[in-house]
Amino acid sequence: MFGPHTLVGEIGFFFHVRRTATVRIEAEAIVWALDQETYQRIYKSEPGQAAALLTYVVQLQGERLSFTTRQIAALQR
Repeated sequence: MFGPHTLVGEIGFFFHVRRTATVRIEAEAIVWALDQETYQRIYKSEPGQAAALLTYVVQLQGERLSFTTRQIAALQR
């Protein structure tokens, strides 16, 4: 389960593939979407912002991988 201020859909977005999961919200939420065309415009006009987004995605993926690794280790005990 994810909480506020999370990011989903990054695998499909960056690898140009179909989504790998379905998201369901359990409470009211504000959802923002970023399409490839808009991302490319940001990348060209505001490279610092595009770099900040990529940094956030890498950090988030690192946290998720670390969490998953800990879960697998706990299950193997």
